[in-house]
This record gives sequence, structure tokens and C-alpha cells, in this order.
Amino acid sequence: MIMDNDIQLLTEEANELSHILNRGNIVSAQVTKNGAL
Repeated sequence: MIMDNDIQLLTEEANELSHILNRGNIVSAQVTKNGAL
């Protein structure tokens, strides 16, 4: 069975991953804007 603790850990991991993805998107947007690609 999935415990509440597991769900909380997964949620925290998902939040961290989405923060990392958001940062990556911001960086690639800046790079594209600067024409460095």
C-alpha cells in the first residue's frame, strides 16, 4: 500500500523537478533571445 509519507515524498520530489525544469526553460528562453543558439 502507498502510505501518506510516500505521497508527501513524491510530491516534494515532483516540486523540485518542476523547479529545475522551470529554471531550464527560463535559461533556454534567454539563450534563444540572445541568439546564442
